Amino acid sequence: MLFLARGRAGAGNTTQISEGLMEIDTLLMLLGVLGSLGAGLALGYLWRAGVGDSQHEELQAELAETRRQLESYQQRVTEHFGTTAELFNTVTAGYRAMYEHLAKGADDLCEDFPAERQLEAPPQRNLILEAESRPGLTGPKSGVEDDSDRGGPR
Repeated sequence: MLFLARGRAGAGNTTQISEGLMEIDTLLMLLGVLGSLGAGLALGYLWRAGVGDSQHEELQAELAETRRQLESYQQRVTEHFGTTAELFNTVTAGYRAMYEHLAKGADDLCEDFPAERQLEAPPQRNLILEAESRPGLTGPKSGVEDDSDRGGPR
């Protein structure tokens, strides 16, 4: 009976106790969530500091090597096309000299050859100067003769 009397008399206390337990449960759950969040942030920071930095440095080194390779390739391409331009200018000068020799021989040897059937010299171009005038391209650094003073169009 005493228990029942206490139960009846303590009915308000029971409600207060259960409300207090619910507050403790909510507080413990909130502390668990905050603790898990803090632990996750700490582990993420430690992982990034340990693994992230080495991976970052590795990627930076790989990027620097790739840039070096690209610059080397660009230099080789520039040198290749500069040499190609020099060779074309040499071949063009040789063909021009042969053409002038043939034209002079035709003038000297074929006096009655009509003027309208004679070939005109093709326009002269300097590939190195044309390459140097383009943005981003440079000609070779060797001493190649400039043909622009001979009066031909570029």
